[in-house]
Amino acid sequence: MRADLERILSLAVTERRLRDHPNWKTAPEAAWEEHGEAVEALYAELYRQIDVRTANGEPLKVPPKPPAPRKELEKRVMAALKAELPGMVRSIIDAA
Repeated sequence: MRADLERILSLAVTERRLRDHPNWKTAPEAAWEEHGEAVEALYAELYRQIDVRTANGEPLKVPPKPPAPRKELEKRVMAALKAELPGMVRSIIDAA
């Protein structure tokens, strides 16, 4: 398992290095191709490891999907409005 993790991390480091490489400004087509190959290699390794684990009958723990940031923001805004709105309405009525 340790070697698998090392392989993924190595591919991820390569992808990150190519993503931030200055070639994007000077040779974007070459940078796109190199970066694309790195991303494909990373995903191929991830899929390979999934296939190996599921072929061996090992269950994969999939974490629950976190709430979308927009939904979370909407919930917080609505909670704040519900908490503050009565006071705001009272202030407006008292000022009239």
